[in-house]
Amino acid sequence: MTIQTNSTSLSSPAGTQSASRFQRWQQQGYFFRLVAICTILFGAGLHLCRLVLGDAITFAYIVTPTLDHFFIIPIAYAGITGLLSWRRMEFRNGWHKAFLGFLVFYMVVSLPFHMITYFTQSIAHISGFPRWYSVLLLPFYALALLALWTLQFKPAATDAH
Repeated sequence: MTIQTNSTSLSSPAGTQSASRFQRWQQQGYFFRLVAICTILFGAGLHLCRLVLGDAITFAYIVTPTLDHFFIIPIAYAGITGLLSWRRMEFRNGWHKAFLGFLVFYMVVSLPFHMITYFTQSIAHISGFPRWYSVLLLPFYALALLALWTLQFKPAATDAH
């Protein structure tokens, strides 16, 4: 049985949903942009908490080993999908490409740093950073959000049927 949908001939409804979802996921860079934006926003929020609430409250109640165990998931996803979707990204100019390259590198390189929490069950390596580091990261995160917001992906090559 052949089903005609949106000028595409498909053999089974079940295969239709899986293929189209996978193709949309792949065409959108595995949703790198969305996950990276959410990850950066969350990280910026954590650094802002440190500056506003202070280290005692932030590291006692907010930035905990449990939080870091979960936070590594979107960091890893964004870093890996950033690498996988790199060739499909459309950059506005050379600076946009260089900055996004650094951002993907930053996420991938930060993975071992966050993995330390799994082995030590401690955030001592995180709390050891001086507060001024958070001050420096906030403008970087703002630029990262702008670069990610303007990121587009190349359209998928159309197959001739």
